[in-house]
Amino acid sequence: MLASGLGLASPLAAQTKLADYTYGGTGSDWAAGGVPTADGGFLLGGSTYSNASGEVSGPGVGAGDYWLIKTDARGRKLWDKRYGGPGDDRLVKLVAAGDGGYLLCGWSTSGAGGDKTAPSRGGDDYWVVKVDAQGNKLWDKVFGSSGVDMLVTAVAAPDGGFLLVGWCGNTSAAANLAPDGDRTEPLLGLGDVWVVKVDAQGAKQWDKRLGGSGAEYVYDAVAVPGGGFVVGALPFVNGGGGGSAPGGDVTDASRGGDDFWLIKLDAQGAKVWDHLYGGTGSDNVRALLATPDGGILAAGLSYSPVSGDKTSAADKATNKLFWVLKLDAQGSREWDHVYGNGALYNGGLPLQVQGPILQNNPRGGYFLGGNTGNDAALDGAGTIGGHGDVPYDFWLADLDANGQVREDHAFGGDRNDYLAGILPLPTGGALLVGTSASNSGRDKTADSRGDYDVWAVQVGATVLSTGAPAGRAVGVSAGLFPNPALQTSATLAVDGLQAQRFVQVTVLNNLGQVVQQLEVPVQQHAVRQALELSALAPGIYTVRLVALEGTVLQRLVKN
Repeated sequence: MLASGLGLASPLAAQTKLADYTYGGTGSDWAAGGVPTADGGFLLGGSTYSNASGEVSGPGVGAGDYWLIKTDARGRKLWDKRYGGPGDDRLVKLVAAGDGGYLLCGWSTSGAGGDKTAPSRGGDDYWVVKVDAQGNKLWDKVFGSSGVDMLVTAVAAPDGGFLLVGWCGNTSAAANLAPDGDRTEPLLGLGDVWVVKVDAQGAKQWDKRLGGSGAEYVYDAVAVPGGGFVVGALPFVNGGGGGSAPGGDVTDASRGGDDFWLIKLDAQGAKVWDHLYGGTGSDNVRALLATPDGGILAAGLSYSPVSGDKTSAADKATNKLFWVLKLDAQGSREWDHVYGNGALYNGGLPLQVQGPILQNNPRGGYFLGGNTGNDAALDGAGTIGGHGDVPYDFWLADLDANGQVREDHAFGGDRNDYLAGILPLPTGGALLVGTSASNSGRDKTADSRGDYDVWAVQVGATVLSTGAPAGRAVGVSAGLFPNPALQTSATLAVDGLQAQRFVQVTVLNNLGQVVQQLEVPVQQHAVRQALELSALAPGIYTVRLVALEGTVLQRLVKN
């Protein structure tokens, strides 16, 4: 059978809102992001402070609970489930596991009770909950010390386990220097980055403290080719905003104020390298992305003028801009750009909605997202189509492989809307997931259920083909069969191609990473190519064919 979803991509693809969906109860419900599911739908995650009402099922377990929402491909809710203990539990990351289940990752003030099987270690603890594809709880684990341990993000590891990354510390320096609880290394100051590696069953394999001469905070981490990880953090001197001096795990001298601090770890947690990146002002990393070429994209907020590693100037006196750095696998800078103006903002928001946000685009290039507060020129490359009288809207930019803006747009209602996650779609569009206080109006079609709701916006790509000669019609049909693929291979069939010897076929996973690449011959204006799937884990993949006509995108589901 032939799969639907043919797309012909060009350098520009208009971001067109296709639909939006609101999920919430009468209280406050906050989004943390989501993941695509094998059936073509989505699993959205966040935290709920609502009792049973609206889309929230079941009474609250504690003050706040982890909350999952399973939808179909059209955003219709299929089921929802909540997980919590007697205290406050905040979900910050939802990670797809290799076995078809999911790991719910966050921090917890709860003792044992409800869904939490272990007592608190002290203050806040890392709390992870493993569920199957239907949301049934399989197990939960707690990691912490007698101080404060805040889980910030988590990463699926190549061995089937997970990397848990957060912050640990105490208000009293004397109380927190020694190893404590699950933390096996002493802290170097009032707070350090704390990394915990667990296996597929949640058993701790190792932990690593990363710190300098002051206090450090962490925002993101990614798995990189070769089995290692890169962690993105922010170092302070004496807890202030004056940059970091070399010492502890920090090797470089500060560029000026705060800097992006990136640390490469191997699969066993040993430090491979670390580097600081910044200008003479304050530069705060917020997001990391492993790129298809084996490099790293780092994005954050920058207050620096052109100086140090920063080659692009701010366009407003606030200097409060999104700054994106492209690095190679060794951490060497390849390029950097700034985006937007002082209206692009993410400070002062709950941690799980602080941006910017990065994702690979299946049709090539990257998505950059965040929040914007008005209609503002984007370095002459596009227009932020926000609502000027509203504090914050979702903002999405489509970047090419060199960081140039293809287009950007904002989506919002009559009140604050905070972007938390970007889920790329095989067609070149995306599902934007965030938190909204808006009622119906403008881009939002449903009223608020309570104080804050989870809001998802499906953005499509109206794609034009610029690869064909002027005046010549483009009539290309494509399909994959079988799809879903139950066997070890699937066949890509494309007809109606122009005369050309070869086309490039690439298979990407749901993170936008290349897992297979082929150069395929064109015979009689057609392609018939078997794709070997035996080495691929079950999940959703994008098959991309680059021809003279443009780019053909197909979604492939492997069961």
